[in-house]
Amino acid sequence: MKTKFRFIHLDRSEALVEHTEDRLAKIEKYELKPSEASVVISAQRHKIKVEITLIGPSLTLRSEASSEDYYESVDTAIEKLCRQMVKRKGRVQHHKSYLRSHKGQIHKVTPELDTVFDETTLKARYRRSS
Repeated sequence: MKTKFRFIHLDRSEALVEHTEDRLAKIEKYELKPSEASVVISAQRHKIKVEITLIGPSLTLRSEASSEDYYESVDTAIEKLCRQMVKRKGRVQHHKSYLRSHKGQIHKVTPELDTVFDETTLKARYRRSS
């Protein structure tokens, strides 16, 4: 993943860049591989604000966090992104699954219908009636 860093009102710190890149590597386990990450770290009076934007082929996720510590701000922003990725991965995995379909909902409510309306029974009934 390509990562762009931008520092506003403070000097570039290689330790902070390495820490952020290590934390961003944690996101790759969610298999929704973003192609680009943009990290903006800015100092505003006594607060450090971190904004992270992930851009991928089918998703754009954004999080921001602020605190008095550089590393705490980065970790909080990454945790927010991880929650968004978990939510996104859950949506992708459960899209149009059987249990979420109309037939799956009926089966969940009344499982005894499955034994009454078996496909082979219905086919046999239609053959006899025609």
